[in-house]
Amino acid sequence: MNPSQTAVTKDTIAELQQLINEGLVDKRDQGFCESLILGFKKYGKLSEKQTSWVFKMIERALFGNAKPKQKETEEVGSFAGVIEIFNKAKESIKYPKINLDVPDGSPVQLSMAGPNAQQPGTINITDGRPYGQNNWYGRVTPDGSWGKSNKRLQGLSTLLKELSENPHLIAMRHGHKTNTCCFCNKVLSHPNSVAAGYGETCSKNWNLHSEWKNVVNVS
Repeated sequence: MNPSQTAVTKDTIAELQQLINEGLVDKRDQGFCESLILGFKKYGKLSEKQTSWVFKMIERALFGNAKPKQKETEEVGSFAGVIEIFNKAKESIKYPKINLDVPDGSPVQLSMAGPNAQQPGTINITDGRPYGQNNWYGRVTPDGSWGKSNKRLQGLSTLLKELSENPHLIAMRHGHKTNTCCFCNKVLSHPNSVAAGYGETCSKNWNLHSEWKNVVNVS
């Protein structure tokens, strides 16, 4: 598809900002890219010409000189189960996110790249701050290949591997540790939610209701 025929969305702008943060955008292009980002933030859209340039800048950052930029990757186990619960959550939540933390308490937020992102359907990993201000730790493909950014966070590799094996257990562990639901980020108050580590509504939204009922022992 011609880039000018594709609308720029928040996901696209976030992608461009992340590439700037990682130092993948040529310094000569950074000012221009930042002006495109500011224009989108101000008006909520870009002209056809500006839209075309956004996609050109992303492509140039990723595939400059016709050679893909090589990133360090690590296999963290199939993310098929994580993708599955994200897809379920998207039926009722516009921008579903999973909020976790590594052992030292540093926050980690997972979100799914939208259809207009450079790699749609992958799981982006940040520290949860607004785009442009956040630390981006890379993205995980459905088959579990983690393309790392130049930011490092101790314990993140182990967390991603555990999440790939059992999202329910990681959600429950987070809730027991922090007394907050990793899906909606609200404080857990109902006894059943406290026991399960996340709320009943979120269990339904994220396709984990069977696991939730098993923990709280309800039919």
